[in-house]
Amino acid sequence: MRPHLVRINSTITDQAPLVFNIILGEEHISLLEYTVFADSVVLYSSHRIAIILRRCIQRAIHRNFRCQVCSTSIIYLFGILARFLLIYYQIYNVPATDDDPILLVADLLRELVIGYYCGIPAAFCAQILIATVYWRWCGVSFISTHEYQLYERNGSSTFLVIVVTETLNITCAFINAAIWLLGYTPFIINISYLFIALFSSVSGMFISFTKNARQLVSLSTTNISHSSYTVGRSYQIRENILLMKYIVNIIVPAAIIASPCFICFAYNEYGPEDWLLSRSIAFAVWDLFFVIFRVCYLYREITMHPLILKEFKNLVINQILEMEVVRIIRITYYIRLRIMWYVLYEPVCVRVGQGLAQLKNLDCLKHCDLGLSRVLMTMGKFIIHVDVPMASDGVT
Repeated sequence: MRPHLVRINSTITDQAPLVFNIILGEEHISLLEYTVFADSVVLYSSHRIAIILRRCIQRAIHRNFRCQVCSTSIIYLFGILARFLLIYYQIYNVPATDDDPILLVADLLRELVIGYYCGIPAAFCAQILIATVYWRWCGVSFISTHEYQLYERNGSSTFLVIVVTETLNITCAFINAAIWLLGYTPFIINISYLFIALFSSVSGMFISFTKNARQLVSLSTTNISHSSYTVGRSYQIRENILLMKYIVNIIVPAAIIASPCFICFAYNEYGPEDWLLSRSIAFAVWDLFFVIFRVCYLYREITMHPLILKEFKNLVINQILEMEVVRIIRITYYIRLRIMWYVLYEPVCVRVGQGLAQLKNLDCLKHCDLGLSRVLMTMGKFIIHVDVPMASDGVT
């Protein structure tokens, strides 16, 4: 039987219902918070993301870095979907069988996300190393000598860097998850890959920071030739150091929160078989800490960089302002429509009633002309409220 990520059922939770309910409730709240938060920030709408990216082009945030930040949130949303499927299996005691394709997909997505996040720092370091060595290719330039404006060379060739690094990270994480969940390798191979990815990330970060710091020091000294110094290279190195500090400020607090995940999962995997309840509690705590880790990661992503925080605030403020403007436009439209109705249509209704009374020479119509005009007014209001066509801008 292959390993599964559904290891808790109602038989186990009934032994300590309060503990499991608290853990599962906290996990649900964290999952919903992250889903709403990530959707509003990253997946709000395509044109708003395009606006954010266009605004950031004029600043020292590389396009590949922004795309990778969005990619991490999108990948984790698939992990949330897989976790909800696993929770369904757990709550309703659905048997975990090897021939269940839905359970296999959920397990693969869940394990893929874990391996992907272990390799994220290595992917960042690979991009920074490429930007350090090939700074003329991915760097910034001057427009003129007097008044300059920094811009990034957002060509298709530089975008291949993010495509290659993300593809390698996802592919390696998927292979590691598949060979373990399909029963080809033991758990020790799976966890070894995760630790190797983390060690490679730390080593790559140290090498990248050391290399960029040395280049920055060499550019700051006075005994350099004009041919070896360019403003574009200086800004590229400063941008690399800024991004590395930003990545460290994101990953270190999140990694501290995620560190109990490995302990809890290892205890569930290798703990004494007689301690079934404590192993199950450890497995539930592992799921909880993995969600809290991602919430902390997303919070640090937004708050630790002033430009990203500014764009997030602008996104929220602009949305509130647009909703208010649309409301005012809609109210103004109906007010003007009602005024035009009273100004134009009411005299016509009154004159029609008077004309009918004069034409038929009926005293009853003379007394009912006002009532007829009011009836026509009421019918007209109903028609306006029901059959008003949509404007070209789609507001009404």
